[in-house]
Amino acid sequence: MIRKLGFTLLCGIGLLSSNVCSATEHMLSQAGVYEFSLPSNEPQVFTNSFFWAIESKCVISSDHENNPFTFTVLRKTGALNGIPLTKGDTVDLVVHPGEQLYITAASGGRVELINRGSTLITASCMDAK
Repeated sequence: MIRKLGFTLLCGIGLLSSNVCSATEHMLSQAGVYEFSLPSNEPQVFTNSFFWAIESKCVISSDHENNPFTFTVLRKTGALNGIPLTKGDTVDLVVHPGEQLYITAASGGRVELINRGSTLITASCMDAK
C-alpha cells in the first residue's frame, strides 16, 4: 500500500514539473493598457475569467522582423483577427514589429500562445472597443 502511494505521489510530482504543466498563466483584463512578454519557445496561457467576452487589440514589439507564433484555443471559443476559432483549433502565423492583432476571448475562454522565434516578443494590449 505504501509503495502504491509513493509511486502515485512520484508520478504526480513528475507530471506537475514537466513542460506540459509549466506554462505561464495570465489573466486577461479590460482595464487600460497591459503588456505581456512572450519569451522564445515558452508556452504562455491566457484566461478570460470574466462572465463576458473580451476584445483586445495587441501591438507587437520585437527586435526581429519575422516572428513565428502559434495560437491554440484550449477552452471555449474566440477569434484572432476576425477568424473564429473553437477549442482545439491552432493557428500558426508570422508577426512583425508594429503589427496589430485583434483577439477575442469568450467568457471562460483559454488560449495558449507560443513564440516560436529566437527573440523576445512584447505585446501591448488594450480594450478593442
